[in-house]
Order: sequence, then structure tokens, then C-alpha cells
Amino acid sequence: MPSPESPLKRMTTSSSPRGCLAAFIAIYVLEIYIAEERSRGAAASPRSPESGRHPAGLAARSGPPTRGKGKPFALLTSILATFTRNSKRQTMPRIQCTIVLESTGSTNTYAAEYAASLPRPALIIAREQHHGLGQRGNTWDARPGDVTASLLVDLPLGPKGSPAVAAEHAFVLNQAASLAVGEALAALGVHSQVKWANDILVGERKICGILISTTLQGEWLRGAIIGFGLNVAARPQSPAHYCPPAVGLQELVPTVPDAAQLAERIAERIIKQLDRLPHGEQDEIHGEYLERLFWREGYHPFIVGASGERIEARIAGILPTGQLQLELRDGQRRSFLFREVSHRIG
Repeated sequence: MPSPESPLKRMTTSSSPRGCLAAFIAIYVLEIYIAEERSRGAAASPRSPESGRHPAGLAARSGPPTRGKGKPFALLTSILATFTRNSKRQTMPRIQCTIVLESTGSTNTYAAEYAASLPRPALIIAREQHHGLGQRGNTWDARPGDVTASLLVDLPLGPKGSPAVAAEHAFVLNQAASLAVGEALAALGVHSQVKWANDILVGERKICGILISTTLQGEWLRGAIIGFGLNVAARPQSPAHYCPPAVGLQELVPTVPDAAQLAERIAERIIKQLDRLPHGEQDEIHGEYLERLFWREGYHPFIVGASGERIEARIAGILPTGQLQLELRDGQRRSFLFREVSHRIG
């Protein structure tokens, strides 16, 4: 009868050098253990074939047989425990530095100016922001009590220590930050949606905006400044040119946390979302973003670029690059970069 094939010969190449080495050592120790068991069995005296009893001079062993737990078995246990510890997901550090400014022009500008001297992640909060940055070159209308903050981060690296997000897929940062703001609002009992690309709405009124700048390492994202402004003060009447009109958290919940506390809660959730990026969850983040998308069903009015062309279309999807895909009623599909199309609300 041919001897069984060695597990070492059947082992295939592991996708990870560390995993391959651990598997090799574990199987090697296991073979030593099996060899010792066979040797122990061969050394034992056989039973008498006629009587089925042990030969004279050998005491019969009562109870179930006990397996040896010698050095090979202990070493195998140690190897497996070490491998399990090393295979756990690495996580981004929590906020290392929080700076609360009484007044500043823009927290994003402040974060960029002092980035070289700040530990990561760093959270910059302004009690008063008098020149906050918005999309399309607009300024953010901040009022006393509003949340105006920026999170400075080094993006998490992949399993092999290389950047995890390609520069062309930077839109995933907008998606992650949008989900984080939505989670923070949900914790307060406020249901929100995301208006492409990164405005947070309650109903058809805007409560939060997000502005992100990134740093690159070749063709990969290495760091980011994620600015967010959350309306807290009531906005019973928004200026006529606001589209969509604004709403404040004070209009939605009976008790509002301190602005600095709100900023920290949002920042912690952003870090949690970013920590998903190097672990193959970018598609999941994209899917969750689509589920929260404003006007994700049905046909709605949009305005195209500076021409002011008005179209009626449904949202067919969003590309990894962030382009919005619209499908007109005649079935024609058109793709738009940010600033090339806007929702016509109200």
C-alpha cells in the first residue's frame, strides 16, 4: 500500500509570504507530531490475537487514550496564535490632536498651512469662520453655533504597505465622508440623504457641505484635508439664491450637542469609514452612498452647466471617478463631472 502523500507536497503557494511561511511551519510541526504518534504506536506491545488480552506483564490501560501534548503540539499552538494576531485588520489611529480656534478664515486653509507640524489625524475646529470655503468657489455661510471643522489625515495603507486608493478614484473620500455625516445625524434621530456630489440634505434643505483636498504620492492618494460645515443655527428663511435652501439642526432636534462635540463625532466616523478603504470595501462604500442618494429614483429636473440647459432625467449611476450618469426619457445617457450639472430643487 503506498504511503500517504506528505501535506508538504500538497501545499500550494500562498498569496501572502507571511501566510506561506506560517502554513509551512505549521504543517512541518504537524508531521513531526504524526511521526511521534506512529513511533509511539509501533513501540507498544500488540494484543494477543487469540484472547484479545494484553500479554502477561503489561497492565491494561483503562479509560480513553490520551494524546501527547509535547513540544511539537505546543509550538503549533503558538504559531497559530501568532498568525491569528498578525492577520487582524490594522486600524487608523484615533484623533491625535484637536485644535479649537476662536476665529479663523477657513479651517481647510489652516490645516493646509500647518500640515507639516501637525500629527495625524488632526482635527481643527473654528467657533467662528469668516471665510469658509464652499464648492464652485463659493464661501460657506457659517453662523454662531455652527460646526465648521477640518480633519487632516494620512490615508490608510494597503496590506503590503502601499497606498490603497488611486488618485482617479478620489471620489470615494467624498462618499466616505458623506456616509459619516449621515451616521452622525442618524444618531441624533435625523434622517438625511446625499445630494451628489457631497451635500447632505434633510428633506429638500441643505444641512451640511463637504470640501476635500488631497495630497498625492505618484498616482495614488496619500493624504487629505476633509472639511465639513454643519448648520446648527436655525435658518427659517434662506436667501433667494440658495439652492437648495438651508436648514439648521436646531430646527430638527430638541437638544443640540456642543459644536465641538459634534465635530469630534463626525470626525471619528470619517476615520472609521476611511479605515475601510484598504480592506476591499470601496465597492461597499459606493453601494451605501448610492442607497442614500437624493433623487435616486424617478425622473427629475437638472440644469446643465453654464448654458442653463434644462433636462429631465433619472440618475442611472455614479462612476468610480465621481461622474454622474443621467438617463433622459428617450433613453439617451449622459455623463457629467462635478460643476457640469446641478439639481433644480424647488
